[in-house]
Amino acid sequence: MLPLRLESPDALPAGLASRLVAHRALFRMHEFLDSVLEHTAVRAIADELEAHLSQQRIHGYHSTKEPVPGFFVARGLRPTDVETHQAEFLAAFGDRFTETELAEMKVAWHEYFVQGGQRRHRNGLVWACLSRSLAKTSGTETFYRYFGGEAVFMPLKNDSSVAAKLEAIGQPVVVEVSLPGAVLEAQHPMAMAVLSHYHRTIRPDAHLYESEARLRQAVPAADVIRVTQLHEFQP
Repeated sequence: MLPLRLESPDALPAGLASRLVAHRALFRMHEFLDSVLEHTAVRAIADELEAHLSQQRIHGYHSTKEPVPGFFVARGLRPTDVETHQAEFLAAFGDRFTETELAEMKVAWHEYFVQGGQRRHRNGLVWACLSRSLAKTSGTETFYRYFGGEAVFMPLKNDSSVAAKLEAIGQPVVVEVSLPGAVLEAQHPMAMAVLSHYHRTIRPDAHLYESEARLRQAVPAADVIRVTQLHEFQP
């Protein structure tokens, strides 16, 4: 079964869509879905939709750089482990950096992830965009520009010599994945994304609710739908 795209009309079950027809005037009246959802009947539909989506597979988009072609198709996505990712990065690419750069990188990592407390906010998580349009925006640009994911590049972006070398490693790709809705922790409820696209069919200037989501488990290779080079990806 193909995962649902939250921006697609297919994500809204026909039964719920038919119940929304009676509330078209509300959708037309308000620019923001939050205002529409203040009405009890529409809120009930949204809650049912969220329960439905939590039982489905959801289409996600992971922004990153791939070290070699086929890497993610073979391995899937794993939760961040800052120390492990840094150690593997140094083992694979450490010879590209000077001794001074390596020493400065280790200091920057320690200050940012350990002393700054960022490790606890990164470890154990996989992140994905839940709308195709979010996969290629200013918010994802650094993930395509610098290799290594947040565990590597985040505190190094402003070091010009190191950053240039991180830019030279790997190819920017979008990893499309099938995600279990039951375990996704999204910025906005998934129903908000679906209903905001429905809202746009009634009021073209309606605000879209699109978000990233995190999950606390690996995405196995079997759940990788495709990997597309960034220059070939169409939002």
